[in-house]
Amino acid sequence: SNSPAAEVERIRLANTIRKAGGRLNMRQAQSLWSPYYYAMGSDRAQYRDTLLDAVPPDEYLSMLAWAFEEYNAKDEARLQTIRLYVALLHAKQGRVDQAVYELRALDKELGDSGSEGVLRSAVQESIERLSPPPARRRQR
Repeated sequence: SNSPAAEVERIRLANTIRKAGGRLNMRQAQSLWSPYYYAMGSDRAQYRDTLLDAVPPDEYLSMLAWAFEEYNAKDEARLQTIRLYVALLHAKQGRVDQAVYELRALDKELGDSGSEGVLRSAVQESIERLSPPPARRRQR
């Protein structure tokens, strides 16, 4: 995969194309997709954060829908992957409760379908990172 800095530039370029009313062809969408897929691996939380800092969260949500609508349309795994990133963007906007709720729902779905891949690990890792630590009972 390219360096995170290069990926961030590509994401910003895609967002610029979107705002100008452009479209991506399938090859461009596939190429833009690869870092999101790569960023799901274990210990890649920092890489995910770097990707998600590329453009402001509200623009980002529009960009993901615009870029991948056709590319992901018939692929359940890709649609689930995007849900991870959408939830993380909600968290970036301060909607942490909503993010955790969505991630838990996604985790349950993945568990019910017997999916034990990088996506499920990334979802569980994200839930842990976003959930407040349990309150400790004070010892008397």
